[in-house]
Amino acid sequence: MNAVPGPAADWLRPDSTVSRMIAARAKRLSRSAGFCRSDFDDIAQELRLAIWRQQHRHDGKRTSFATFANRVMENHAISLVRRRRARKRGGGRSTVFLRHEPPDDMGTQLQRRVEMKADLGTALSSISSEVREVAELLNEHSLHSIGKRLHRSRRILHRQRRQLKRALEDASLRDYLPGADNRGPDLRK
Repeated sequence: MNAVPGPAADWLRPDSTVSRMIAARAKRLSRSAGFCRSDFDDIAQELRLAIWRQQHRHDGKRTSFATFANRVMENHAISLVRRRRARKRGGGRSTVFLRHEPPDDMGTQLQRRVEMKADLGTALSSISSEVREVAELLNEHSLHSIGKRLHRSRRILHRQRRQLKRALEDASLRDYLPGADNRGPDLRK
């Protein structure tokens, strides 16, 4: 095993000040919202790795290694919390507008889907091609990525999403919109 050269190698010892700081920070993070106590070892390892990757940036003339390590840990801990609390892209999003129906006769389910597809086609034919394009992209992309792809502002995309919702409500398809009965994202925004 290759040792880390210089004074920075001392922080790897389990009884060093930096190791104790890592343990304390990992303990605090593992007890905070979004984490569980079993994350302690993973968090400590992440913090140790962050310090190891940044140790070449330490200037011993300006600060002690413990101060430097504390700053690296603080920044990395903020990143860990942000990543953990970040909304997952596409989380819970369905690729179709229709809710899943309880299992029953396959023929009945197929008939309902065919009818809904026809009703959906009728509703979509009543909206502009721009809104229809957004509706198709909403099945697989976020509003942000659609905006980048189509070079439209989020304000315009939100307005087009509301137009889509109104068209589906006018076609009596409200029960099949996401957000009906709290089963998906609410499009009323």
